Amino acid sequence: MAFHLGLLRRTGNDTLVDIISDLRAQTRQFGLRELIAAGTLPDNAREHMTIVDHIADRDPEAVRSLLTRHIRHAMGVWAGHEEPEGTDDGI
Repeated sequence: MAFHLGLLRRTGNDTLVDIISDLRAQTRQFGLRELIAAGTLPDNAREHMTIVDHIADRDPEAVRSLLTRHIRHAMGVWAGHEEPEGTDDGI
């Protein structure tokens, strides 16, 4: 949660940060138990560090591509579903 809110804070939109923070506090993340049991949670969490690296490298295409994949994971395997189909141009 800290990672995601930290990225949002960089937008300078405090209202958005507050709204997302409230929404996340009211929901739970799905699929974490399964990721822990499968031993894949650390690899998935490392995507955050790679996103930060791409931001530091000022590589917007790499950031966009990885964020798209990261969101697909959240909607797919992390939620116990098949990965959504699509290209890097949209989710």
